[in-house]
Amino acid sequence: MTRRLLVQFFSQISGPTLKYLRFISKKMNERIGAGVAALNQVRCQAGTISQPFKRAFHMVANGEAATVFQPLEQRIMLSGNAPHDVLLDGLLTDDIDEDAPNLEILGVLSAIDDEGDELTFTITQIDGIPFTELGGLFAVADTDELVVANNETELDADTAAVVTHDVEIKVDDGTSFTLQTITITINNTNDNAPAGLAIVGDTVDENAAEGTVVGTLSATDADGA
Repeated sequence: MTRRLLVQFFSQISGPTLKYLRFISKKMNERIGAGVAALNQVRCQAGTISQPFKRAFHMVANGEAATVFQPLEQRIMLSGNAPHDVLLDGLLTDDIDEDAPNLEILGVLSAIDDEGDELTFTITQIDGIPFTELGGLFAVADTDELVVANNETELDADTAAVVTHDVEIKVDDGTSFTLQTITITINNTNDNAPAGLAIVGDTVDENAAEGTVVGTLSATDADGA
């Protein structure tokens, strides 16, 4: 993975004005902005750039008349790392009862960004179908909450063909992004009255003794109760 370094200058130098410079990998001779000299060399004191830090650098810049050497105090920050550890309330799975109303909250989406950039969460697809085509079931609110976003029948565990949904979440830090699947299970609740009441064997002899079986009652329940 290519990592981009952002070099910010905190002091002025004589000769070419270097206010800031971005460079990628080993491409160290690119001109950035008008009037900024090409960078020839960066010599860093001993240290690591696994996290933001300050070090003294010697910048070598080409001027019109001469090459200028000047120690500067810099802040070097790694950038371009994709967000990671995308979770919904700290988990990769969640559940919600069928017939949940619109905007019912399932949980809050979160992720870690090493550079501390602002993150944006969106749904890219549900069960392999692009979200723009499906257009429902769930949505991401402005507060990064995953919410129900369709009519109640869509979350009916009694009649729906699928009661477990794979929701692909995209988290973007403005430079790079990560995709993560969150699995949502629709809970079947006891929300239907029994139906189809019937009796088999509905006759009995006169003077039948108490306790004589007349017939067998039956009914169906959509919730399996």
